[in-house]
Amino acid sequence: MEPKNWDDIATQNWDTLLLGNGATIAVAGGLGWENLYDAAQPGLTRESKELFSKFDTHNFEQVLGALQVAHGVNEALGVSDAIIGDAYEEIKEALIAEVRERHPSHETVYEQLEPIARFMAGFKTVYSLNYDLVVYWAVLVGNDCLGRNRLKDCWTEESGYGLRAFPADHSFLRTPVREGTSCTLVFYPHGHLALCADAMGNEYKIQNEHGTQLLDRISEAWDTGQYHPLFVSEGSSQRKLEAILQSPYLKTVYSQELVHRGTAWVVFGWRADLLSDQHIFDAIVSAAPTSLALAVHEPTQKKCAEWEAFGRTVEEAVRKKHKDRNKKIRLELFNADSVGCWDRSTSLE
Repeated sequence: MEPKNWDDIATQNWDTLLLGNGATIAVAGGLGWENLYDAAQPGLTRESKELFSKFDTHNFEQVLGALQVAHGVNEALGVSDAIIGDAYEEIKEALIAEVRERHPSHETVYEQLEPIARFMAGFKTVYSLNYDLVVYWAVLVGNDCLGRNRLKDCWTEESGYGLRAFPADHSFLRTPVREGTSCTLVFYPHGHLALCADAMGNEYKIQNEHGTQLLDRISEAWDTGQYHPLFVSEGSSQRKLEAILQSPYLKTVYSQELVHRGTAWVVFGWRADLLSDQHIFDAIVSAAPTSLALAVHEPTQKKCAEWEAFGRTVEEAVRKKHKDRNKKIRLELFNADSVGCWDRSTSLE
């Protein structure tokens, strides 16, 4: 299947956008796995580095997932594995620290935020699996240039001290306000740097006007010791889902939104690694899409064949889950680097 340009399929009534790590890398390459691993080197023990070498990867999630599997085996066999637990915590903390340390400033990515906002505004729902602030900042910029409340992340309840809470019922937010004819709801199924929880389990979004000093606000909140970051850094899909179900916000996003919303999905920047994201695959299948568009970065014949096969895997899984042998999904592949897509301006200038 030959990939198209985004402009060739953009008008086909896509309603749901799923963003993976590739979306972040397109804007902030320093948050790619290679960069995070290189930066984390001084803080990792020799044993932890050998784990990355053993699995021939710099992907933190892959190594964390392997350690979780090892823990499960040892637990089943009654074998003590304190060393595995220590390695897991060390690598997880290194990941959190480097994401925090290497995040780009608002000024660095500002010019890309408006194109991103315009791209997201073409959907009814956006799910970002990334921890970084790019989508958050794009929402703010989008509401300045596209009209107030065009993009909503649903953290609407004032809680004081620059914090907001997620409402128990957020369904009303899908209704456009003022002169608006449409709106886009944005969710973070794996959490986010700007989300935090206190010792009592209360969850909040950290904010500041225009978001320009948001990284400082986040650091201040963490450094007080009163709040800890609310994002899922577990390695395996099973452990991620367990963490999701322990958070009121993440559970709501997953069980009330992700598995039900959307008939026409666009997937951009997601690796579709089922070891770490089987629960996301299952959510797409549960939603039973009729159309699926998959972004291919620097498309080759091999990459396109792999993504086409993945699309057919989704189709077959939908057939089995929903007991519909005749179910078909309209599948499109498109060039992730084409004009009008994500952070690429609709102008060639």
